Amino acid sequence: MGAYLLLWLASWNAVAADTQLRLERVGTGLALTVNGAADEEWRFQFSDNLLKWTNAPTLGAIYASPDSPRVILLGLPSAPQRCYRAVRTSGLYDPAVMRTVSLTFTQSNWQQLLSANYSTGSNLVGSLVLDGVSYPGVGVHYKGNTSYTRSGVKKSLNITVDYTNATQQVRGYETLNLNNAWGDESLMREALYFNVLQEYTVGPKAGFAKLTINGEYWGVYSFPQQENGALLNEWFPSNEGDRWKAPSGTGSGGNAWRAADLSAAIAP
Repeated sequence: MGAYLLLWLASWNAVAADTQLRLERVGTGLALTVNGAADEEWRFQFSDNLLKWTNAPTLGAIYASPDSPRVILLGLPSAPQRCYRAVRTSGLYDPAVMRTVSLTFTQSNWQQLLSANYSTGSNLVGSLVLDGVSYPGVGVHYKGNTSYTRSGVKKSLNITVDYTNATQQVRGYETLNLNNAWGDESLMREALYFNVLQEYTVGPKAGFAKLTINGEYWGVYSFPQQENGALLNEWFPSNEGDRWKAPSGTGSGGNAWRAADLSAAIAP
Protein backbone atom coordinates (compact mmCIF):
# COMPACT_ATOMS: atom_id res chain seq x y z
CA MET A 1 0.00 0.00 0.00
CA GLY A 2 1.18 3.50 -0.77
CA ALA A 3 0.69 7.05 0.47
CA TYR A 4 -1.90 7.97 3.04
CA LEU A 5 -3.97 10.81 4.45
CA LEU A 6 -3.79 11.17 8.22
CA LEU A 7 -6.82 12.41 10.18
CA TRP A 8 -6.42 13.45 13.83
CA LEU A 9 -10.00 13.28 15.05
CA ALA A 10 -10.17 15.31 18.23
CA SER A 11 -13.33 17.44 18.12
CA TRP A 12 -13.40 16.68 14.38
CA ASN A 13 -10.16 18.49 13.63
CA ALA A 14 -8.14 16.99 10.79
CA VAL A 15 -4.87 17.56 8.98
CA ALA A 16 -4.28 16.45 5.39
CA ALA A 17 -0.88 14.78 5.00
CA ASP A 18 -1.27 14.05 1.29
CA THR A 19 -2.47 16.61 -1.25
CA GLN A 20 -4.03 13.89 -3.44
CA LEU A 21 -6.96 13.83 -1.02
CA ARG A 22 -9.18 16.81 -0.28
CA LEU A 23 -10.81 16.97 3.14
CA GLU A 24 -13.88 19.05 3.97
CA ARG A 25 -16.10 19.45 7.00
CA VAL A 26 -19.76 18.69 6.23
CA GLY A 27 -22.04 19.27 9.20
CA THR A 28 -20.86 16.95 11.97
CA GLY A 29 -18.92 14.73 9.55
CA LEU A 30 -16.12 14.84 7.04
CA ALA A 31 -16.16 14.51 3.25
CA LEU A 32 -13.18 13.10 1.36
CA THR A 33 -12.49 13.46 -2.37
CA VAL A 34 -9.54 11.92 -4.21
CA ASN A 35 -7.52 13.92 -6.73
CA GLY A 36 -5.51 11.37 -8.69
CA ALA A 37 -5.54 8.70 -11.38
CA ALA A 38 -8.92 7.13 -12.12
CA ASP A 39 -7.89 3.66 -10.95
CA GLU A 40 -6.62 4.67 -7.50
CA GLU A 41 -8.46 3.18 -4.54
CA TRP A 42 -8.18 4.25 -0.90
CA ARG A 43 -9.20 2.33 2.22
CA PHE A 44 -9.48 3.46 5.84
CA GLN A 45 -7.65 2.45 9.03
CA PHE A 46 -7.70 3.80 12.58
CA SER A 47 -5.23 3.92 15.48
CA ASP A 48 -5.16 5.11 19.08
CA ASN A 49 -1.36 5.28 19.31
CA LEU A 50 -0.05 5.71 15.71
CA LEU A 51 1.82 2.41 16.12
CA LYS A 52 -0.84 -0.21 15.49
CA TRP A 53 -3.37 0.41 12.72
CA THR A 54 -6.66 -1.46 12.36
CA ASN A 55 -8.67 -1.76 9.15
CA ALA A 56 -12.07 -0.04 9.15
CA PRO A 57 -13.99 -1.89 6.39
CA THR A 58 -17.32 -0.38 7.45
CA LEU A 59 -16.08 2.98 6.17
CA GLY A 60 -15.92 1.58 2.64
CA ALA A 61 -13.55 2.85 -0.04
CA ILE A 62 -13.06 5.97 -2.14
CA TYR A 63 -11.87 6.11 -5.71
CA ALA A 64 -9.96 8.71 -7.68
CA SER A 65 -12.47 9.00 -10.51
CA PRO A 66 -13.55 12.64 -10.88
CA ASP A 67 -17.13 11.44 -11.34
CA SER A 68 -17.30 9.46 -8.09
CA PRO A 69 -19.33 11.01 -5.25
CA ARG A 70 -17.65 12.32 -2.15
CA VAL A 71 -17.62 9.88 0.76
CA ILE A 72 -19.16 11.26 3.94
CA LEU A 73 -17.65 9.76 7.07
CA LEU A 74 -20.47 9.70 9.59
CA GLY A 75 -20.87 7.70 12.76
CA LEU A 76 -17.15 7.22 13.33
CA PRO A 77 -16.34 5.55 16.68
CA SER A 78 -15.87 8.23 19.32
CA ALA A 79 -12.53 7.91 21.10
CA PRO A 80 -10.19 10.56 22.51
CA GLN A 81 -7.21 11.28 20.28
CA ARG A 82 -8.12 8.58 17.76
CA CYS A 83 -6.46 8.86 14.36
CA TYR A 84 -7.70 7.72 10.99
CA ARG A 85 -5.84 7.36 7.72
CA ALA A 86 -6.79 6.61 4.14
CA VAL A 87 -4.28 4.16 2.65
CA ARG A 88 -3.87 3.71 -1.09
CA THR A 89 -4.21 0.06 -2.14
CA SER A 90 -2.21 -1.64 -4.88
CA GLY A 91 -5.35 -2.25 -6.94
CA LEU A 92 -8.08 -4.84 -7.36
CA TYR A 93 -5.82 -7.71 -6.27
CA ASP A 94 -4.26 -6.08 -3.21
CA PRO A 95 -3.60 -9.09 -0.92
CA ALA A 96 -4.37 -6.99 2.17
CA VAL A 97 -7.90 -6.15 1.00
CA MET A 98 -10.76 -8.61 1.41
CA ARG A 99 -13.09 -8.05 -1.54
CA THR A 100 -16.84 -8.51 -1.16
CA VAL A 101 -18.49 -10.25 -4.12
CA SER A 102 -22.20 -10.89 -4.58
CA LEU A 103 -23.72 -12.86 -7.46
CA THR A 104 -27.42 -12.99 -8.21
CA PHE A 105 -29.14 -15.39 -10.62
CA THR A 106 -32.80 -15.23 -11.58
CA GLN A 107 -32.97 -19.04 -11.60
CA SER A 108 -33.40 -20.70 -8.20
CA ASN A 109 -31.74 -23.89 -9.58
CA TRP A 110 -28.54 -22.05 -10.54
CA GLN A 111 -26.35 -24.79 -9.03
CA GLN A 112 -27.86 -27.46 -11.27
CA LEU A 113 -27.53 -25.17 -14.30
CA LEU A 114 -23.87 -24.40 -13.59
CA SER A 115 -23.15 -28.11 -13.12
CA ALA A 116 -24.88 -28.93 -16.40
CA ASN A 117 -22.73 -26.32 -18.16
CA TYR A 118 -19.45 -27.49 -16.64
CA SER A 119 -18.31 -29.77 -19.46
CA THR A 120 -18.93 -27.12 -22.13
CA GLY A 121 -17.86 -24.07 -20.14
CA SER A 122 -21.08 -22.28 -21.09
CA ASN A 123 -21.98 -19.20 -19.05
CA LEU A 124 -25.05 -18.58 -16.95
CA VAL A 125 -26.09 -14.92 -16.97
CA GLY A 126 -26.21 -13.19 -13.62
CA SER A 127 -25.59 -9.89 -11.85
CA LEU A 128 -22.38 -9.03 -10.00
CA VAL A 129 -21.83 -6.57 -7.17
CA LEU A 130 -18.19 -6.11 -6.18
CA ASP A 131 -17.45 -3.86 -3.21
CA GLY A 132 -20.80 -2.15 -3.65
CA VAL A 133 -20.47 -1.48 -7.40
CA SER A 134 -22.98 -3.24 -9.69
CA TYR A 135 -22.10 -5.00 -12.96
CA PRO A 136 -25.22 -6.45 -14.65
CA GLY A 137 -25.27 -9.18 -17.28
CA VAL A 138 -22.07 -11.03 -16.36
CA GLY A 139 -21.45 -14.64 -17.41
CA VAL A 140 -20.62 -17.27 -14.78
CA HIS A 141 -19.48 -20.88 -15.05
CA TYR A 142 -17.82 -23.48 -12.84
CA LYS A 143 -14.10 -23.99 -13.43
CA GLY A 144 -11.30 -26.29 -12.36
CA ASN A 145 -10.57 -30.00 -12.56
CA THR A 146 -9.70 -31.59 -9.22
CA SER A 147 -11.10 -28.55 -7.42
CA TYR A 148 -14.43 -29.20 -9.14
CA THR A 149 -14.71 -32.98 -8.81
CA ARG A 150 -13.53 -33.25 -5.18
CA SER A 151 -14.67 -30.05 -3.53
CA GLY A 152 -18.28 -30.77 -2.65
CA VAL A 153 -20.72 -27.88 -3.14
CA LYS A 154 -18.20 -25.03 -2.92
CA LYS A 155 -16.99 -24.81 -6.52
CA SER A 156 -14.50 -22.47 -8.19
CA LEU A 157 -16.09 -19.84 -10.41
CA ASN A 158 -15.11 -17.92 -13.53
CA ILE A 159 -16.87 -14.59 -14.13
CA THR A 160 -16.91 -12.98 -17.58
CA VAL A 161 -17.61 -9.33 -16.79
CA ASP A 162 -18.13 -8.25 -20.42
CA TYR A 163 -20.36 -11.22 -21.33
CA THR A 164 -23.39 -9.15 -22.40
CA ASN A 165 -21.71 -5.73 -22.51
CA ALA A 166 -18.45 -5.61 -24.47
CA THR A 167 -17.30 -2.42 -22.73
CA GLN A 168 -17.99 -3.49 -19.15
CA GLN A 169 -14.93 -4.00 -16.92
CA VAL A 170 -14.06 -4.23 -13.23
CA ARG A 171 -11.21 -1.83 -12.57
CA GLY A 172 -9.78 -2.60 -16.02
CA TYR A 173 -10.35 -6.39 -15.89
CA GLU A 174 -12.82 -8.37 -18.01
CA THR A 175 -12.45 -11.78 -16.34
CA LEU A 176 -12.52 -12.65 -12.63
CA ASN A 177 -11.77 -15.92 -10.84
CA LEU A 178 -12.97 -17.16 -7.47
CA ASN A 179 -11.03 -20.31 -6.53
CA ASN A 180 -12.10 -22.61 -3.70
CA ALA A 181 -8.46 -23.49 -2.81
CA TRP A 182 -9.28 -27.19 -2.65
CA GLY A 183 -6.77 -29.07 -0.48
CA ASP A 184 -5.53 -25.90 1.20
CA GLU A 185 -7.38 -25.25 4.46
CA SER A 186 -5.39 -22.06 5.02
CA LEU A 187 -6.64 -20.56 1.69
CA MET A 188 -3.23 -18.84 1.59
CA ARG A 189 -1.20 -20.98 -0.79
CA GLU A 190 -2.23 -19.50 -4.13
CA ALA A 191 -2.12 -15.83 -3.11
CA LEU A 192 1.15 -16.31 -1.23
CA TYR A 193 2.81 -18.07 -4.17
CA PHE A 194 1.64 -15.56 -6.79
CA ASN A 195 2.70 -12.52 -4.76
CA VAL A 196 6.15 -14.00 -4.10
CA LEU A 197 6.45 -15.01 -7.77
CA GLN A 198 5.95 -11.44 -8.93
CA GLU A 199 9.08 -10.38 -7.07
CA TYR A 200 11.16 -12.52 -9.46
CA THR A 201 9.32 -13.09 -12.72
CA VAL A 202 6.10 -12.62 -14.67
CA GLY A 203 3.05 -13.80 -12.75
CA PRO A 204 -0.56 -13.01 -11.87
CA LYS A 205 -1.71 -11.04 -8.86
CA ALA A 206 -3.93 -12.59 -6.19
CA GLY A 207 -5.95 -11.55 -3.17
CA PHE A 208 -9.04 -12.77 -1.34
CA ALA A 209 -12.81 -12.33 -1.61
CA LYS A 210 -15.95 -13.16 0.35
CA LEU A 211 -18.76 -14.53 -1.83
CA THR A 212 -22.53 -14.35 -1.52
CA ILE A 213 -24.82 -16.03 -4.08
CA ASN A 214 -28.52 -15.19 -4.15
CA GLY A 215 -28.24 -13.85 -0.62
CA GLU A 216 -26.48 -16.95 0.78
CA TYR A 217 -22.93 -16.62 2.12
CA TRP A 218 -20.47 -19.10 0.56
CA GLY A 219 -17.30 -18.18 2.42
CA VAL A 220 -13.85 -16.87 1.50
CA TYR A 221 -12.26 -17.63 -1.87
CA SER A 222 -8.84 -17.14 -3.37
CA PHE A 223 -9.10 -14.26 -5.86
CA PRO A 224 -6.38 -14.65 -8.55
CA GLN A 225 -5.90 -12.61 -11.71
CA GLN A 226 -6.85 -14.28 -14.99
CA GLU A 227 -3.80 -15.38 -16.98
CA ASN A 228 -4.62 -13.73 -20.30
CA GLY A 229 -3.60 -10.92 -22.63
CA ALA A 230 -4.39 -8.28 -20.00
CA LEU A 231 -1.77 -9.82 -17.70
CA LEU A 232 0.83 -9.84 -20.49
CA ASN A 233 0.11 -6.17 -21.23
CA GLU A 234 1.05 -5.36 -17.63
CA TRP A 235 4.49 -6.90 -18.10
CA PHE A 236 5.34 -6.52 -21.81
CA PRO A 237 4.89 -3.94 -24.59
CA SER A 238 2.46 -6.26 -26.40
CA ASN A 239 0.44 -9.43 -25.76
CA GLU A 240 0.94 -10.70 -29.31
CA GLY A 241 2.70 -14.01 -29.83
CA ASP A 242 2.28 -17.62 -28.78
CA ARG A 243 0.93 -18.62 -25.38
CA TRP A 244 1.24 -22.21 -24.18
CA LYS A 245 -0.76 -24.13 -21.62
CA ALA A 246 0.19 -27.58 -20.35
CA PRO A 247 -2.44 -30.27 -21.04
CA SER A 248 -4.65 -31.27 -18.13
CA GLY A 249 -3.56 -34.90 -18.10
CA THR A 250 -5.77 -37.95 -17.78
CA GLY A 251 -7.60 -37.06 -14.57
CA SER A 252 -11.35 -36.71 -14.31
CA GLY A 253 -12.52 -33.67 -16.27
CA GLY A 254 -9.20 -33.29 -18.06
CA ASN A 255 -8.03 -33.87 -21.61
CA ALA A 256 -6.76 -37.43 -22.06
CA TRP A 257 -3.46 -36.52 -23.66
CA ARG A 258 -0.99 -39.30 -24.44
CA ALA A 259 2.57 -39.21 -25.68
CA ALA A 260 1.36 -40.05 -29.18
CA ASP A 261 -1.09 -37.14 -29.12
CA LEU A 262 1.67 -34.76 -28.05
CA SER A 263 4.02 -36.01 -30.75
CA ALA A 264 1.35 -35.53 -33.39
CA ALA A 265 0.58 -32.02 -32.10
CA ILE A 266 4.18 -30.82 -32.42
CA ALA A 267 5.07 -32.70 -35.60
CA PRO A 268 6.03 -30.42 -38.56
